[in-house]
Amino acid sequence: MGLFSWLWGWARAWPNPGMGLRFGSPRAVFLQFLILFFTLFFIIMALMGFDIAHVEAWLDAHGGLFDAIGTVLFKMLLGFILLICVFTVVGAIFDRKNRDRPGFVQAAFSVLVGYFAWVGITM
Repeated sequence: MGLFSWLWGWARAWPNPGMGLRFGSPRAVFLQFLILFFTLFFIIMALMGFDIAHVEAWLDAHGGLFDAIGTVLFKMLLGFILLICVFTVVGAIFDRKNRDRPGFVQAAFSVLVGYFAWVGITM
């Protein structure tokens, strides 16, 4: 049994109904899992000799880097979604002999999803 499954078991045993969540709901369990995970993380950091204030200051100082990395990864995900949408539309238009080609509704939905992915990439 790994660390994450152990923490998940504890979170399921005592879910956190905070922030207006229903007791026992998956969101309450996930919130309790995050609380347990970060509590354990900061206890380990304190035992290793790190001052929590210094760790928090380091995270604040590198927040721009984390934001940039997250933005690049998110735009890469949107680019992959856009590529799938393009392949779906091209398959619906040009692959007439294939009986399993995407239909009109699937192609139209792919155009809509692709539009939102494109807007997300260019913003």
